Amino acid sequence: MEVLIAESSQVLRKSLVRIVNTLPGRTRVFEVENYTQFKQEFARVSPRMVLLDLFLAGGEGFSMLDRIVEQYDRCQIVVLLDNYDESLAKRARKRGVRAVFSKSDNLFSSMLELSKSMQKVPSTKHYSKPATVENQID
Repeated sequence: MEVLIAESSQVLRKSLVRIVNTLPGRTRVFEVENYTQFKQEFARVSPRMVLLDLFLAGGEGFSMLDRIVEQYDRCQIVVLLDNYDESLAKRARKRGVRAVFSKSDNLFSSMLELSKSMQKVPSTKHYSKPATVENQID
């Protein structure tokens, strides 16, 4: 499974990489720290799962979510918020995200829940539209 971690904090990004690498099965992890890198890696990798900092530098999180959901309906999305906000979480869930986690409230517990959530992702790889230059995320 390909997992793309889009997180601006290097410390948190590296912690997430360690967690993802502990999952059973073959997992390839890719990481980015800003929206420009995210667009490029998403188009190149076509990840099965994205761990997305909703306020990633240089982009608007809900626009990114909408484009991912529209173009890649089998990509599982986990949203990371600096501080949990129920209204933002509801907006994200309405767009079909798998889970919403706070980066500040009991981060260790959130990471364990994230690990459990990722273990439940179906292993069948299917994309409704492959990532190409024509339909990549803007």
